[in-house]
Amino acid sequence: MVPPTGLPVLRGTSGIVTEGQWIAAECDSAPALPTPALAFFINHTPVVKPFMSAPSVATTKDHRRVVSRTVGFPAHRRLFAKGHLLLECRVTIENLVWTASTDLLLEGYDPADDAAGGGAHRPSWWSWVVVAALWWICS
Repeated sequence: MVPPTGLPVLRGTSGIVTEGQWIAAECDSAPALPTPALAFFINHTPVVKPFMSAPSVATTKDHRRVVSRTVGFPAHRRLFAKGHLLLECRVTIENLVWTASTDLLLEGYDPADDAAGGGAHRPSWWSWVVVAALWWICS
C-alpha cells in the first residue's frame, strides 16, 4: 500500500447558501495505491448514490491512482443542523481515512426557529426522501 501524499481536495459551493440553491462539489484524492474509495457525507451521513457521480480514476506516471467524484443536491432547510451543513469528502484505503470538508451556512437562519420547534434538525430518513424527490423532479 502507498498512502495518499496529502488530503483530498474539495472544490465547489462554499459560504452562505439560500434554500433551494444547488449545492455542487468536486473532490479529488491524492495519488495512492491501491485505488482509494471516495464518498461524500452530509453532517456525517452518507450521501446516496443518485446525488453522486460515478468515481473517475486516473493513473499517475508512477502507477498511483487518483479518484475524482462530484456531488450535487438542492439546499433544503432540513439538511442544515442549526443553520450549518457539513459537507465532507472521505477518501479511504482499507481502514485508513483522509477527509476534506466545508461548512455551509443557511442564509436567514434564526436560532429562535429551533426553540419554536420549526428549525433545522439532524436529517432523518424522510429528509432523504424529500431530497430524492426533488432530484427526481429536477432531472
